[in-house]
Amino acid sequence: MSQPASTKRFGGIALITIIFSFIWTGTSRLLSVVSPTGYDDFFHNSSTVFWHVVVPVGLTLIIFLVLMAKMGRINQIYFRQEPPLRSGAVKATFIIIPILMIIFALWIFGGSLRDILANHWGPDALLRLLAIFIGTGFVGCLEESVFRGFALTEARKTHGEGQSYLISIFLFGLWHLPNIVAGAPILQSCIQFVTTMILGSGFYMVLRSTGKLSAAIGLHWFWDFAVTIGQF
Repeated sequence: MSQPASTKRFGGIALITIIFSFIWTGTSRLLSVVSPTGYDDFFHNSSTVFWHVVVPVGLTLIIFLVLMAKMGRINQIYFRQEPPLRSGAVKATFIIIPILMIIFALWIFGGSLRDILANHWGPDALLRLLAIFIGTGFVGCLEESVFRGFALTEARKTHGEGQSYLISIFLFGLWHLPNIVAGAPILQSCIQFVTTMILGSGFYMVLRSTGKLSAAIGLHWFWDFAVTIGQF
């Protein structure tokens, strides 16, 4: 008995997203030869950020874009028209929650920056901040392109909007489980599975309220940058 088209499509989407998760985590693990460090120390200095975030995530993003171009999915991901939000209450919710996320990220960013300038500024500080800025930019672009771009639009071809949203955030959470390959503790990766699904909902709301994937990429980038420099 053949599988329904929706099941086949979900399996295909899941396979592609999982493969790319293993590409970046596996590359980061391999680069431990160049820069030995643990998962919790990826942002320890400019060198570890470069070798364990900038290089592996940037390489994964390039491979993803090449594959999407070959599959003819670039326009679908980056230049599509989002379906309108019909409910006034939904529109309001999808605007308010991202605004609260921006305010919270700004609060973290301001406090962290003041702390860095007052207590943690040193010879490597500027390069480290720049590397984190670039690395989190690559992360935001890659993850939004994969999940609010590819996964969501592919799921819409055989599923309704609600199911497509759930598929995209579930896979976004699943994306973080292979962090174990990069050295993350199992419990930490399981917690990330849940928290990233929640964050993914916020990024989905940005996409739907603005109609622009670039807005979701921008918030994801700033959120990750603000949270990461809080661990400076």
